Amino acid sequence: MGKWIKVIAPQDDATIFSKKYKIHEGEAASILLAMQLDADLLLINEKDGRAAAKASGVKVKGTIGVISDCIKSQIIKPAEAIEILLEFKNNPSEYWINPDIIGMAIEKF
Repeated sequence: MGKWIKVIAPQDDATIFSKKYKIHEGEAASILLAMQLDADLLLINEKDGRAAAKASGVKVKGTIGVISDCIKSQIIKPAEAIEILLEFKNNPSEYWINPDIIGMAIEKF
């Protein structure tokens, strides 16, 4: 692991948070850590996890939002974004993004 990466566990119990919001413990731990660190942004795709984060005052963005920002910043072209999104759409069990949402993003780009 790179020297710039720090592995930090949240101080609070993710199990309690996950039961409260009915989300996976990994998502709960991510939200708790974002709260603990007063993070500017949490990258999370799962709908229920995003809702729990927002309810907890954490600003969120998903993969499609990051791709959209990259287009706006001219880091990638819309055609490149569509290629990436088609890869996600064609492999839903690997990328865990709702294909319907991917389809809407493709139409937007």
